[in-house]
Amino acid sequence: MSKRLSKVSEAIRQELGDILIKNLKDPNLKLVSISRVDVSPDLKNAIVYFTTIIVAPEKVAESLTKAKGALKSELVKRVRLKYTPDLQFFEDKGIEHSLIISRILKELEEKE
Repeated sequence: MSKRLSKVSEAIRQELGDILIKNLKDPNLKLVSISRVDVSPDLKNAIVYFTTIIVAPEKVAESLTKAKGALKSELVKRVRLKYTPDLQFFEDKGIEHSLIISRILKELEEKE
């Protein structure tokens, strides 16, 4: 990933996280964290990965999709880009996978 794409992705991640905390009142979006954003090279699309603790990930994705218009309009004000990317939301399963790998490694260690 180029330096510019990395900076844009990080700026979008930070701003979306701030918007979730300060601007949206949806109870399904409480305790949701934006963990990563992958922006396409043309900056027209962004995949937003989130983690959640309390609410089912499917409900969070649905609520984020419903709030997409509000998120994009607020993002326009905060991040100066030629295009505001279309946002798609997915659960970040990286943490879950890390926990599974850690558990397996611990079990292997205990067997030795």
